[in-house]
Amino acid sequence: MFYFTSCGEVFTLALLRTNFLIKDHPLKDMMLLAMATLSKVFMVHLRPGLTVIFTKQLKGPATTLPLLAWQIVIIQVTDSSRVIDPVLAFGRHDTIYFYLVPFVVPCITLSLV
Repeated sequence: MFYFTSCGEVFTLALLRTNFLIKDHPLKDMMLLAMATLSKVFMVHLRPGLTVIFTKQLKGPATTLPLLAWQIVIIQVTDSSRVIDPVLAFGRHDTIYFYLVPFVVPCITLSLV
C-alpha cells in the first residue's frame, strides 16, 4: 500500500499486531508499525505507548520504491529452547535487510523493608 505525502514523497506502511502470537508472549500487547519513505525506514511501537524503536537510511535510484514485510520467525536458542519473534524485512533497489525486533526484559526494582 503506497501513499503520497503533500511533498510528493512516496512511502509505505506495514502494521504488525502481535496479539495473535503465543498467549503469554512478551510482545503480545504491542502494536508495531513500520513506515518507509524513499530515503528512510522507521519502526514505532503504537501500543502500549508511542515510541520510535528503529530507523535505517535507504539508498537507491528514484525509480525504485521501498518494500516492507513482517515475518514471524521461530529461532532455536538451544536444543530444547525456541523463541518466536517478529522480523521486519525491508529493502530498496538491490538490497534487502532483516531486523529482528528486540525484546528487553523490563528491570524489576526491589525495595527492602
